[in-house]
Parts: sequence; structure tokens; C-alpha cells
Amino acid sequence: MLEIILLFFLTRKNGTLAEQKGEPKPRWQLYTVLAWFGLEIMGVALGS
Repeated sequence: MLEIILLFFLTRKNGTLAEQKGEPKPRWQLYTVLAWFGLEIMGVALGS
């Protein structure tokens, strides 16, 4: 549950930073979520 809350705030923060830099906000929010899940899968693969 804590990870979902952290992912929510991290996604919002990255979206805000992207917007300040003139980048598309949804793209960077999607990148954040995809990176999170990709690292989760890599952790499971390396841990087993």
C-alpha cells in the first residue's frame, strides 16, 4: 500500500517537473509508472 502512495506522489512530481521544462506531462508520468513496474519485475527475477 505504501508503494502505491509513493508511486502516486512520484508520478505527480515528475509530471510537474516535465511541465516546468516544457515537456508533455502525461508522457513522463507514464515513463515513471513503466519504470516502476519494470524495476519491480527485475527485482523479482533477480531475487528468485
